[in-house]
Amino acid sequence: MSNVDPAVPVDPSQVATPLLVMPTKLYDFLQALVMVILPAASTMYVALATLWGWGNVDKVVGTLVAATTFLGVLLRLARKAYNKSDVKFDGSIDVVSGKDGDALNVKIDPAAIANKDSIQVKINTPPTS
Repeated sequence: MSNVDPAVPVDPSQVATPLLVMPTKLYDFLQALVMVILPAASTMYVALATLWGWGNVDKVVGTLVAATTFLGVLLRLARKAYNKSDVKFDGSIDVVSGKDGDALNVKIDPAAIANKDSIQVKINTPPTS
């Protein structure tokens, strides 16, 4: 007889979310803003200001560059927090050592993965002596 608990679905409300982890859609939007939209807007303003004689080029572009840099730093911190957290996992598999050998305790909520093409699980192994 094994001492392994039956598979228990993971309750997403029990997973602690780090402060800087943001929803995927927000992260993707901010990433596009930082990598494409704001640099393109800066370039566009410099080009049009030169052609049309608009003023304050240095102030406008400086503001856009500062905003881009600030958002880029926030995205970097958010990615670092996400990678250190368990938020990215759809569940876990615990390797449990028992007198009859090793067993697996799978904790994945079938309803949470029903519409996914792939999942990511965390493998928890017992400490080696």
